[in-house]
Amino acid sequence: LLGAAFRHKDKTEKERELMLKHLQLFEVLPIALEKQEPHLLFLYAHQLAETFHSFYGACRVLHHDATIRQRRMALIVTTQSIFEQLFHIFGVSAPKKM
Repeated sequence: LLGAAFRHKDKTEKERELMLKHLQLFEVLPIALEKQEPHLLFLYAHQLAETFHSFYGACRVLHHDATIRQRRMALIVTTQSIFEQLFHIFGVSAPKKM
């Protein structure tokens, strides 16, 4: 899903920031595991939440343009998936509804 979102050149700054934050998981996770520093994952989760909140506040998800709407929905689904993975690592259950 995220690959298609990266190909569009008309992304907003908030969309780019969220995409980059998604990619940072692949940097943070190996370091946290190798150095046995789980707090790095909690810090990442907090930063992801802040970045997502900023994106969601600035970008209309249900946009009239289908391409933009699909791209933004892909960002939301990817964020949800990352949080689910992090919650699993943390040993907590994800809320069904916020």
